[in-house]
Amino acid sequence: MFFMRLETILAVFLLLASPALAQESTVVGGDTFVSGANAELSSPAGRDALLTGFSIDVSQKIEKDLAATGFDINVNAPIGSDAYLAGFTIDVNQPVAEDLTATGANITINSTARIGGNARLAGATVKVSGPVQGSLAASAGALTLNAIVSGDALFVAGDLSFGDAAKINGKLTYYATKQLVIPASVVDPSRVTFHQLESKEGTEMAQEALRDSVPTFWKTMMGATIAFVAAVAFMVALAAVLMSFMPDRLERLRGEAIRTPVVATSFGALGLSMLFGLIPVSAMTLFGIPLIPIALLGLVLMWILGYLIGTYAITTRVLEAFHGATESYGKRLFALVLGFAVLALLNFIPILGWLINLGVVFLGLGAIVIRATRAVLPIEREAITEKANAQV
Repeated sequence: MFFMRLETILAVFLLLASPALAQESTVVGGDTFVSGANAELSSPAGRDALLTGFSIDVSQKIEKDLAATGFDINVNAPIGSDAYLAGFTIDVNQPVAEDLTATGANITINSTARIGGNARLAGATVKVSGPVQGSLAASAGALTLNAIVSGDALFVAGDLSFGDAAKINGKLTYYATKQLVIPASVVDPSRVTFHQLESKEGTEMAQEALRDSVPTFWKTMMGATIAFVAAVAFMVALAAVLMSFMPDRLERLRGEAIRTPVVATSFGALGLSMLFGLIPVSAMTLFGIPLIPIALLGLVLMWILGYLIGTYAITTRVLEAFHGATESYGKRLFALVLGFAVLALLNFIPILGWLINLGVVFLGLGAIVIRATRAVLPIEREAITEKANAQV
């Protein structure tokens, strides 16, 4: 029951993401769900809209909130309330009636967009060319403001620049490694507060950490051995519990991973990136800050479950390849012990070992995503079909 709830929660967090399983829009309780490799909102949403995929195009008006996560996100239609965006490249080209929260590598608020409330932005490169009616909070490596901010502004930026149209009507508080020249045309100097950020070169920090924390060789070897044995023992114990109390569910997840390993690995990578994205999004909102520990706990839990299921799928598949019986509880558990041990030892191979273990996590987590989506979507579709038949 607990594991079933985890699957359902993960499916909701991923916005029912499954490009191979659901290419069309689904309306549930008035909310519009769209997922796919290229997810496009092709008709107006009468309530909230939730989109996920590699490329996302919001081309129709949304009456209330928008939540979108993907690699490339384009908002090309008005949003009636709040917008929550997480991706690599984010372009907002149309008005957002209330607040905008966005995190990504490159975030652009174009001049055709207008933020009716507050804007909270975090990215490597952030450009704000559309007016913000409320306050603007932005954290970026390079931040460019070329629009009017009606309220206060809070900036944390390595590089801060202003365009000709830039103006802040409230107070400006900024954090930087050195004090910058803020044009008086942007904000009156009496309303500017500067906080200096202390920074160290990365090599110096690494050297200090190495010098202070690395013990002698034998202590290191002993610690690594104990950690190795403890990690393998923990994973084997957890696997034994799952194999004893929910063997059917575990077998179904194994089947998803073995049947389509490439697809499962892709979904796992997408799912893990979305879970990671929940943390900075939560940190950018006042109400979301208390949820950060829950998001971190969920991330760790899903990482462990993904690693366990991925290892279980690989080891049992290898056992089958050598004509070994997988029905035996003892043989499967012994194969898992060997699998966990081998994968743990691979971590000592620079780069390659870590990538292999990450791929195992992706495989297992992808199986959870596929299975969760299969479990959730048919229920909703049946309910919709019954409702349509009743109306007829």
